[in-house]
Amino acid sequence: MKLQDPLQDPKFIFSHSSRAFADMVGNNPITNQEIIMNTTSIYISSEDHSKLRLLLSAALRSNATASLHKLREELDRAIVVEPSALPADVVTMGSTVQFEDLGSGEVEEYTLTFPDQANIEQKRLSILAPIGTALIGFRVGDVVNWTTPGGVRQLKLHRVTQSHAAASKPSASPLH
Repeated sequence: MKLQDPLQDPKFIFSHSSRAFADMVGNNPITNQEIIMNTTSIYISSEDHSKLRLLLSAALRSNATASLHKLREELDRAIVVEPSALPADVVTMGSTVQFEDLGSGEVEEYTLTFPDQANIEQKRLSILAPIGTALIGFRVGDVVNWTTPGGVRQLKLHRVTQSHAAASKPSASPLH
């Protein structure tokens, strides 16, 4: 795994820009309206990336769900950086994120956790929940497209608070 500083590489920034994505889609028979995905770069610490790959590996052996495949896609497209180089406004494991549903105006706040620590009443959201997977790696100000059974929701990130408490550490068995 090669760690990089994408903000220092203009070729990288251009190759991952929305314009480059739109140019690529333009040659595809699928129209732009039919493709709903997040094209904004996401950033994940090398520590979270390793822990999430381990979780994914164990989970895929027993139950290959759509949410696991989506997490794998997000990890595959993530820019992996050293934890010390990760900006404080990036959603990481154990961070608390406040976001607004741009369609309804509803504002919510959750702490992103490993599955064994999730508790919706305590506002602790599993990384394997579709919204948890959608939020990881995004920054304050980003708008995240989140596909739900009812359609695509757009979530704007307003605040991220970092915590290095137990929420960022999986238990010995991450699938409990």
